[in-house]
Amino acid sequence: MKIKTNELVDVPLDWAVAKSLGLASQTSVLLTRTDEYMPSLKWAQGGPIIEHNEISINRVVGGWMATSDHDMRQFIASTPLRAAMRCYVASKLGDEVDVPEELL
Repeated sequence: MKIKTNELVDVPLDWAVAKSLGLASQTSVLLTRTDEYMPSLKWAQGGPIIEHNEISINRVVGGWMATSDHDMRQFIASTPLRAAMRCYVASKLGDEVDVPEELL
């Protein structure tokens, strides 16, 4: 199912990050919200993605804004990691992501 990148949250967002990194296939549903892979919640996992991809994060009215230093994409979300992971996914997969329905 196609979902706008700026609407991705929780399991679909973490799955899209994994797909962007080449860790999940289109049919893979192995990545679910467990203690194993949650870059949109765990700084130890999301932080290196932010650093490596030069994503800037700033506090704004209504949440946090992440900006890709490479292509100047901007995303606002309720948490800095969520905004940054949306920014990363958009830079790799575009403004819409085809997420397996099992993950929704």
